[in-house]
Amino acid sequence: MYFSTTIAGVIAFTAAAFATAIEDRDSCVSQWEAEQVVNKIISVFGHQAGASQTANARLAENFITGDGATANKQQWSAGILGEPPTVDIDTLFVGVTGCNKTVWYWQFNQVARAIYRVRGFNLFHVEQAVPDFRAGSGV
Repeated sequence: MYFSTTIAGVIAFTAAAFATAIEDRDSCVSQWEAEQVVNKIISVFGHQAGASQTANARLAENFITGDGATANKQQWSAGILGEPPTVDIDTLFVGVTGCNKTVWYWQFNQVARAIYRVRGFNLFHVEQAVPDFRAGSGV
């Protein structure tokens, strides 16, 4: 009896969560928005016009990196913009995970003034009400 009661509770909870997810889907990040987030970051790496302003406007104040290499968004931006532009970036995959996260798998084809290929990913938490995102990265 305990088993069937537990299963019924799990099914009811799952159904309610699923219904809520469907109702709220319109407020979730779209594939197009996810790609725009990635394009903005690529523009910062490439030092395109307004890169500093783009980074400042789009990165959240509590921006973090997965490796802890930078303390805040200003330090991250200064590090990226203080080096030669990275222009040979391949996007391997961009997708929406959950409702407000974007994952970007990438390959940087020339890293650190030498020709080394580096692959990794960034996970962005996207706030639609405010045009910013937070990233955790893995290599």
